[in-house]
Amino acid sequence: MYVRILLIVVAVIVLIGGFSSHLLYSVVAEKRDFEQAARDWALANTSITQVEEVYEYRGTTTCTVVIGKNQQGTQAIAWKTKDSTFFDTMDGKLTKESVAEAVTKHFPNDQVVHIVPGIEDKKPFWEAVLKNPNGDYSYLYYDFSTGQVTKSFTIHPPAKT
Repeated sequence: MYVRILLIVVAVIVLIGGFSSHLLYSVVAEKRDFEQAARDWALANTSITQVEEVYEYRGTTTCTVVIGKNQQGTQAIAWKTKDSTFFDTMDGKLTKESVAEAVTKHFPNDQVVHIVPGIEDKKPFWEAVLKNPNGDYSYLYYDFSTGQVTKSFTIHPPAKT
C-alpha cells in the first residue's frame, strides 16, 4: 500500500516537473524567436548593422523596437508596428539610462518594473513602469526628444480581503 502511494507521488512529481520544464522551455524559445526575428528585420530593413537591444512595447499600439548602430557607428532606433516602420538616430535623444536616472531620483522608494521604448501616433517615447511600496503601479511616458513627461497614471490594485 505504501509502495503504491509512493509510486503515485513520485509519478505526480515527475509529471509536474516535466510539464514545468516544457513550459519554461517554450517561453524561453518564444522570446528567443521573437528577438531573432526582430534582429533579422532590423538588419534587412533599416540602416542598423549591429543590434544591441530588442524590445516589445504593448500599449494602444504594439510594436517591436530595435536599438543598434549603423555603419558609421551612430546609435539608431527602429520601431515596427503592424502597419508601419519608423526610424531615427539616437543623437540628442533621451536614453534608457537617462530615464532610469530620472525615475530613481524622483521616486527613490519605487521599484523599476521596466523601461521600454514605444511609439503611438508617430510620437516616440519611453514608458517607465514603477511599483511603489503600497503595490501601486505608476506609468510615466517620457518624450523621446525633450525628456518631458507627456502622460502619467497610476493603477491601484484591489484591496486584499
